[in-house]
Amino acid sequence: MIDRALLFLRDQVSDHVARATGNADGAAGEAVTFPDGDKLDPLTLKVGAVNLLLVNMEQEVMLRADDPFSRPLGDGTVAAVQPALRLNLSVLFVARYNAYDSALAALSAVLRFFQANRVFDARGFPDLDTRIGRLAVELITLPLHQHNDLWGALRLAYHPSLLFRVRLLTVEQEVGAPAPPIIAPVAEVRDAVSTAA
Repeated sequence: MIDRALLFLRDQVSDHVARATGNADGAAGEAVTFPDGDKLDPLTLKVGAVNLLLVNMEQEVMLRADDPFSRPLGDGTVAAVQPALRLNLSVLFVARYNAYDSALAALSAVLRFFQANRVFDARGFPDLDTRIGRLAVELITLPLHQHNDLWGALRLAYHPSLLFRVRLLTVEQEVGAPAPPIIAPVAEVRDAVSTAA
């Protein structure tokens, strides 16, 4: 699911950046790309493109269902399931170009794209996987010391970049898959000690 969400965003932003920077023919490759999987330690960013990096995932705990262990089905029955995981993704767009002004132009195109498209759903974007449903994107502005920590963790020199939070990727259990049994807790500590002896 994470892969489908990030591939969708990469493709949408890449098309916009290519048109905005005058590289719509794609002769020089993708305008927005993922880092090469063989070059992650140390991380190597592609020159002449905006590199998309997943830098953090966090669970959204504020939006929980009343009964997270059940899900109503279309036929009116209720299935026992594990609670859905709702994730927020922190996505970094890093522009690495030989010409600094080209990097700034590409980042400006990324910023304009997300300013115009803050929410992605199937109505406006039919390419979005139906299992994702909806994504909302917001710009994150880190304080300078956290920004420094992020680039230190990546072990890279700073490049022009933008950090976005992609909200709410929901990972749910397939209804056909059995949920592990729920084990009743031991009623009292005294009973647990006497059964263990």
